[in-house]
Amino acid sequence: MKAAILVESRAPLEVAELEMPTELSFAQVHVRIHYSGICGARINEIEAAV
Repeated sequence: MKAAILVESRAPLEVAELEMPTELSFAQVHVRIHYSGICGARINEIEAAV
């Protein structure tokens, strides 16, 4: 699965390919996400806005 990762503020997010675990631990669930958005608070965090 792909993930956008914040490595450094005021820099582009890095897109990385992550591997899903083959087994889940007790009380864990696997959720398949088809679409995702981003809220303004996360954009402020990425841009290091106050």
